[in-house]
Amino acid sequence: MVLEGARYAVRRPRVRKNNRERALPTLAKLQNQDLLDAQMRQRMVLGVSSRNYAQVIDGYSEKLGVSRSAVSRAFIRASQKDLDTINEGQLDNHSFVALLIDGVEIGGRTVVAA
Repeated sequence: MVLEGARYAVRRPRVRKNNRERALPTLAKLQNQDLLDAQMRQRMVLGVSSRNYAQVIDGYSEKLGVSRSAVSRAFIRASQKDLDTINEGQLDNHSFVALLIDGVEIGGRTVVAA
C-alpha cells in the first residue's frame, strides 16, 4: 500500500464469490502508483534528493520502493505525465505578445527554457 510517499507490504485480503476472486476497489486505491509518484515528485521538487528520500518519510522501517533508482523512476514517470499534459494543451485561446527563450544551467548542462 502507499502511505506518506512510501510503499509498505500488507497482507492482501481476498474476497471470493462463486469460486472467483473479486477485486477490491479499496485495495486498488491503496496500491495507486500515481499517488506515490506524485508525492515523490513533490518532495524532489522541494529539494529532497533521491539519495536522501528515505530519510524524509515518516513511519515504519519496512518501507519499500524508496531506493535511489525507485525514487528516480517515480520522478520520471510523474514528470512525464506533467510534460504530456503541457504538450497536449491547446494554445488557441491565448494571445501572446512576446516569447522569452533563455538558457539555464542545471547540473552542468544548459537547458533551453521558453
